[in-house]
Amino acid sequence: MLEITQLIDIDDINDLARPISAHVDKTKVMTYIREAQDLDVKPSIGSAMFYDIIKNPAKYNDFL
Repeated sequence: MLEITQLIDIDDINDLARPISAHVDKTKVMTYIREAQDLDVKPSIGSAMFYDIIKNPAKYNDFL
């Protein structure tokens, strides 16, 4: 089974959006990111492209 990598992490969120409080459980945030990828990103771009981005992220550097 393919180990799914996060397309974004907590550091990216802190840099690109609002900083996350130090009091927030980081493992919960990572769970929310995984859920968002599965429920929002993958259906929007399609499974084939989603898994291609996971396997070949350098190919999509301009977009990520």
